[in-house]
Amino acid sequence: MDDLRYQTDLLKAMNRKLELDVAMYRSIVESADNTSFFYYSTVAKQCRTFGMWEKMFPFKIQDIRELDRVTELLEDKYRERAMLVFYPERRNEKHDFMECKLKGKETWITVNSYASYDELGRPSEKILKISDITKTKKQNEQLEYLAYYDTLTGLLNRNYFVSSLADYIRKAEENHDIVSVMILNISNFKTINDGFGLVGGDELLQSVGLFLKDFSSENVIVSHFNADFFCIAIYAPMGIHTPECIFQAVTERIQEPFTISNGENIHIDMVTGVAEYPEATTNVLELINDAEIAMFQAKKTKSVSISYFNQEIMTSFLEKFELENKMKAAIFANKFELYYQPQFDVKSRKIRGLEALIRWEDEDGTMIPPTYFISIAESNGSIIPIGNWVLEESIRTYTEWQKKFDIQARLAVNISVMQYQKKNFVDNLLQIMKKYDMEPTNLELEITESVLIYDFDEMIEKMKLLKDFGIHLSLDDFGTGFSSLSYIRGLPVDTIKVDKCFVDDVVTDPSARAILEAVVHMVKELGFETIVEGVEDERQFTYLREIDCDNIQGFYLAEPMDFSSVEELLLEQTAN
Repeated sequence: MDDLRYQTDLLKAMNRKLELDVAMYRSIVESADNTSFFYYSTVAKQCRTFGMWEKMFPFKIQDIRELDRVTELLEDKYRERAMLVFYPERRNEKHDFMECKLKGKETWITVNSYASYDELGRPSEKILKISDITKTKKQNEQLEYLAYYDTLTGLLNRNYFVSSLADYIRKAEENHDIVSVMILNISNFKTINDGFGLVGGDELLQSVGLFLKDFSSENVIVSHFNADFFCIAIYAPMGIHTPECIFQAVTERIQEPFTISNGENIHIDMVTGVAEYPEATTNVLELINDAEIAMFQAKKTKSVSISYFNQEIMTSFLEKFELENKMKAAIFANKFELYYQPQFDVKSRKIRGLEALIRWEDEDGTMIPPTYFISIAESNGSIIPIGNWVLEESIRTYTEWQKKFDIQARLAVNISVMQYQKKNFVDNLLQIMKKYDMEPTNLELEITESVLIYDFDEMIEKMKLLKDFGIHLSLDDFGTGFSSLSYIRGLPVDTIKVDKCFVDDVVTDPSARAILEAVVHMVKELGFETIVEGVEDERQFTYLREIDCDNIQGFYLAEPMDFSSVEELLLEQTAN
């Protein structure tokens, strides 16, 4: 009796433990979020499902052969693989795995298969763990998108483009093919951003990106590199997929404006540089760089143009790069110097003014032409420190001469567009003049028409402010840009400097004489003082005196002079 009671209590205890184990395993299974389980025993010939099965699939499984109903829910390309993973007798694998997508849905699942086999290799048990990974898949896709695509335009980003271009080049190396790389730049994008704001600029980039995306194909990849730069790579270019055809299509498209959401129409200019593997280089990053160098070359020519990389362009680029580095060192070490070219009153031949001109002597003793290094300084922004140095050094030197020689001539200083655009330009100028005790009426700032094409009203207000302080203003290089007498009539300037191109042929060409005479006469009628540049001989000078020109500047009376030569000239003028 006691033995029977003991056996009963033992069975109850074991049953209780089994119940606890079953409850524990059920809790574990049911807590597995978005996961369902299928169990099959070949010995008992039984199937069971657990977890989220009924939420994941719209049917129950009563027999292992009904697993076909699950495989029928998968996209066709996964079904053959699923038959191997789902059924234990198909192959002797203790664990197998697959990832697949449900047909007609955005649902992704993973299937983990676990099987056990008897000593003869026959399947005895099978467990399938099926998990819904749609959320994780979407998160991964978003991360992948961020890793590979530009969020603004939807085009490939720079990193993925470089990686894809490397694949192109490896393939081209194997097949002895060509790869073309195009860099496309919206050359007037800064002006567009300033005029339409950052939102308008972003909308434009999206529109341009959408247009360029149409060129994408199996052998063409399109990328938004940054800001206003796009990059296209073409594997084995031919037919419509060549740089020439793409550039032609771009040129035709930008003849029409891009319309942004507020209804504004935006016209763009786009320049293109092209470099090709293997002609330019066999290195991925160098190939992109070479295309960019060619693009900057295209910028020098016209608003819409294409340039192909070659050795001549590379030589020019390296020379410019070397000069930029020398320029930085020269700015830091104060290696520039000033020359001054006198301006003369035509009637009295006395000095009317002294124009400060920057000069730069290279380490080997050669003079680097200002027309060369000034353009580079304007392109890389170093014109600001250079221009500020010219202003301060010329004002310091002028006040020194004024105290020494009691001169009445004005100091004329050229002001670059970038200098003039600076918000603090007027304040800085006034501080320099105060520092050296210079009278504003002794200073004449020479500006070109180009300062007026950015923000006309703002530039005019700044000119009026300068005049209110007593500073003279001169419009330089009149006749070389878009000058018209109708628009200069309202400019707050004192002097018009007539470019030397008007005087070059006045001695031999009656038409040139008529034009110059008309210009000088009309400018004077408008109330401006005149200075004609580039006067190089007696006959030109005599003619200008006859047509009542006010002042001249040129090699005939004086070339640009260094400090000591100017002092000799001033001493001579003072003595007379």
